Amino acid sequence: MRKIFIASLLAISALLIISCASTDNTKEKQTPQTQEPVESKEEKPVIPRFDDWEYRGFGKDLPDWAEAAVDLDYQTLQKAFPGKDLLIIQGFGSNPDMCESDSYQKAPYPEEAEFLDALWVRINAEYEQMDKPYISIRLFSKLTEQTNLGE
Repeated sequence: MRKIFIASLLAISALLIISCASTDNTKEKQTPQTQEPVESKEEKPVIPRFDDWEYRGFGKDLPDWAEAAVDLDYQTLQKAFPGKDLLIIQGFGSNPDMCESDSYQKAPYPEEAEFLDALWVRINAEYEQMDKPYISIRLFSKLTEQTNLGE
């Protein structure tokens, strides 16, 4: 019994000595805290304008035309939908359902228009603070006499 006690006492002493010896080495390797941080010449990270959109949770990418539709930039949208006379209906809300409801209250379904696509997005709060950060976008193509006749 006495041999086991002495052996465990020696083992514990050895562990204490080893742990104390290793702390001195790590202190020498650490950088002094009085050193001033090096200023980075890199620019601040770009804050994305949209932080959520329809089907993002399922891995769907934001369509290229979405930002142009939010900005009502018809020239950029013409590149995404060439040859179409576009009509954009937007709705605003504090969640996706409210913005879509607002969009349908403004215009349920425009007559003489062909539905192209719809989407909701949320404006990133770090990009811009808004009371109603969700925006619903519905895109339509105005029908002309030629498209009505099926030509």
